[in-house]
Amino acid sequence: MIKSLDKKGFFFWLAVSIIVLGMGLRILMYVQNRSLFIDEACLSSQLIERTYGGLFENLEYQYAPPFFAIAEKAMVEILGPNEYALRLFPLLAALLGLVLFYRLCSKFLPDRYLIFPLFLFSFGMPLLQYATEVKQYSSDILVTILLLLLSFRWKVEDLNFRKAIWWALIGSFVVWFSMPGVFMLFGLGIFYLYEIYKKQLYDNAVYILVPIGLWLLSFGIYYFTIIRKDIGLENLEDYHGRFFLPLLPTNLEELTQFGEIIITFFRTAIGATILELSFGVLTFFLALYTFWKKDFSKVIIFTLPILAAMIASGLKLYSLIPRLTLFFMPILILLIGIGQERIFERISTKWKWLLIMPLLVIVFNQKGYQYFYNRFSLEEMRPVLYQVAEKRKEGDAAFLFVHGKHSYHFYANHYQDAERLKIPNIVIEEWDDQLENIEIPKGDRLWLVFSHAEKDEIAQYTAFFQKEYRTLDIFEAKSGAAVLLELKK
Repeated sequence: MIKSLDKKGFFFWLAVSIIVLGMGLRILMYVQNRSLFIDEACLSSQLIERTYGGLFENLEYQYAPPFFAIAEKAMVEILGPNEYALRLFPLLAALLGLVLFYRLCSKFLPDRYLIFPLFLFSFGMPLLQYATEVKQYSSDILVTILLLLLSFRWKVEDLNFRKAIWWALIGSFVVWFSMPGVFMLFGLGIFYLYEIYKKQLYDNAVYILVPIGLWLLSFGIYYFTIIRKDIGLENLEDYHGRFFLPLLPTNLEELTQFGEIIITFFRTAIGATILELSFGVLTFFLALYTFWKKDFSKVIIFTLPILAAMIASGLKLYSLIPRLTLFFMPILILLIGIGQERIFERISTKWKWLLIMPLLVIVFNQKGYQYFYNRFSLEEMRPVLYQVAEKRKEGDAAFLFVHGKHSYHFYANHYQDAERLKIPNIVIEEWDDQLENIEIPKGDRLWLVFSHAEKDEIAQYTAFFQKEYRTLDIFEAKSGAAVLLELKK
């Protein structure tokens, strides 16, 4: 084993180093233990408040597949109601995903061409963020990689009764564990059927048709018991409206929306500059063209999940907001890596050196590595509440900006230190431009508590209250603050 490792070359160890750094960065961001973001807090409260059976019903404001929600609830019950417990499962999925993404890439690329896609996958910001967030996106990515690896390992000619049972169980589980896993199963099923047709292995058809039937049954139950109730909800359509893909654009606005959504796929995978987008689109289609000429079955399994998601989006059944497209980022990044290899293998040595320069620029622009030395955070409610708990006096009034209500609800009712962070008689109310209509809590001292708020909002509302109060203290955190005011006398 050791001798085998010794024979590995420079690029192998460089690839291993990138994976280790990517894992280390995810662990570092996890250990930093930032406060829960508004979406995380909303979901976390429901995971704690509901029974396991209740997780098979529609959640409020948020979505989480039942089996993912069960895993999250189990972590909380084992490790306690805190950020570490809630983020552990997404972290483990992300760490395993990194290793398996290397396995996937190595099936198509030699070591020297693995470096670029591995770097994109290890340090791309959306992938990093959701590796340590109480959401299902890192496990969606893991499901995609696992299904691809299994489909390439269990070739159609090797299908038998035992593998059919496994595929039936795996696919039926995926439906309830990862919503976009359904799109992957669609591509996988068509992939196997095409392989059966191409190789004329019709006797093996039953070994995939039966699993597909059970996948459809599982999805049908899931659709009619959970998904159908959320479809068409006005607040969801308002929020996700611009992320529904116009399948057949009929005007300039729809055409622009179509183009922006497609470009966002590549922006998430490789970056937002003209150089990054141009290189991403070029290499993606070059890889597809190569498979089209040599192995059309790979075109099926790589593109049908993406096309299925696009069709579902056009029917307003699935949003293509960037975080919901993360499940096919392993496919996009892999194809970009394969396209990169095709370019390098077809140009002369002097042009290869020139091509390295834009690749280095793209690598440098993957900003995720900055979080080795800059703490990543979205909003910080926890330190704000600790500050209030430390300085609050009996009889103090408190007013919470409504956008922080989900975070406050979690920290004041479910967090392991909830008794300390709960603010007695706090008023939570919507604030709008009609500030004079706000019912100010009565008290000689008044706390204004903000979370999920911009600095100008905090300054605006604080200034309004200063008509009757003077500022005693201000504690500022990321997207939040605690302002202590005293009544003027």
